[in-house]
Amino acid sequence: MGPYHAIMVHFPVALWTVAAGIIIFRGVSEGPLARAFDRVLVSLLFIGVASGLVAYVLGQLVWSPDTLQATPLGRNHMMAATWSLFYWAAVLFLRWRTGERAWEGAINRLIMVVLGALGAGLLAITVNPSSVSIFSKTLIGSRTAP
Repeated sequence: MGPYHAIMVHFPVALWTVAAGIIIFRGVSEGPLARAFDRVLVSLLFIGVASGLVAYVLGQLVWSPDTLQATPLGRNHMMAATWSLFYWAAVLFLRWRTGERAWEGAINRLIMVVLGALGAGLLAITVNPSSVSIFSKTLIGSRTAP
């Protein structure tokens, strides 16, 4: 199952990255290109969530929960993958339910831009969970004395 998980994770990562770009672009632009991109946003988010769910399940079949919890890297990856999947599902629900109202007014646009940027950041952490460990060690400092 390992190779299938490795192959499947490319789809939600690519789709959510494009969706984050569309959300940010649509948040700062009213042009016809931004509106055209917005018309495919819900579809991209839906396919991304569906493929993310498949990749998540395949990842659960590759490694047992005990194995994942045994290392900080495994725990970070699992938590980030869970957050990413639920986060993008929530963005999909929000965009689907609000429709074009998501882009009406400066506050709504700002909220959507922040959601897109936050989703892109969360996705970057999910793809490379070791960066979280490195960042936290740099921020907090090493606990071992030289």
